Amino acid sequence: MPLISAVGAVDHGDRRDPVRLARVLADQGVAHELLSAAEATDRWGGIAFDGAVLWHDEAGVIDAEGAVNTMLRLAVAAGATVRTGWPVAAVSARGAGYMAVSSTGDVVEAEQVVVAAGGWLPDLLGGLGIGTERLAAFPSLEVRQEQAFHFPYRDAADVWPTIIHKSAPIQVYALPGGRDAEFRGQKVAEYNGGHTIRSAAWHNRAIDPVRRERVVAYVRENLPGLVPEPYAETTCLFTNIAGEDFVIDRIDGITILSPCSGHGAKFAPLLGEYVARLVEGDGDVPDRFRPLTAGVRA
Repeated sequence: MPLISAVGAVDHGDRRDPVRLARVLADQGVAHELLSAAEATDRWGGIAFDGAVLWHDEAGVIDAEGAVNTMLRLAVAAGATVRTGWPVAAVSARGAGYMAVSSTGDVVEAEQVVVAAGGWLPDLLGGLGIGTERLAAFPSLEVRQEQAFHFPYRDAADVWPTIIHKSAPIQVYALPGGRDAEFRGQKVAEYNGGHTIRSAAWHNRAIDPVRRERVVAYVRENLPGLVPEPYAETTCLFTNIAGEDFVIDRIDGITILSPCSGHGAKFAPLLGEYVARLVEGDGDVPDRFRPLTAGVRA
């Protein structure tokens, strides 16, 4: 099964600025079309549009589980050892390297450590031994428990593109349902619509009925090609920092990776390349991603 399904993507809404996005794609030589609302409606009658629409036919949907498992298999084939059910509690210097201690007291020693803990990072930061000054430089992390709902197509033969619609009072993203919803219908969620939690350890997977009704109301008004009754629902985590940027930085032998704001998975191969550069001592990573060492390198 392919890891990416090229179903295309539509972006619209006055807060999304499709015209500006089209200029960005044009500058990079990426094929796209800028459509009027009427032209877009002719193509996708089940979606309501309220202005210019950006169509990018090479965009698609990542099979997240399949992609992670594939990358793990490649890592093992390259000599890595994968341990699951081994939560790290702290990292500290030992000799010329480091030791990682699990929550049960087990220890692994290594020359260098890469921390890519996602929504668990807020709880782990203080246990990395990177110093109070560096901790103070780390951007504030906000972990949200997002709510996602799956709606069936009115026409079972439909396959829609991914959708990003940013317009007051709600910002929504939608994509064809994946393995978590029988590969049917459309998964619809409000962007940053979930409540804030301390860290992933506080993820209770509870669906908020008020937020469910907000998304149902949105579907009823803006996605008439869907039946406005969710047949499945789930929660996920978004870890955000101001400006929706990434943190890819290294302090001595500890590299911290926080590809935040719901976008990291899309760039996994490039992020791996950046991390490898830092581990190998190559500082060729954009400065905007390196807030922890900005003053040191200046």
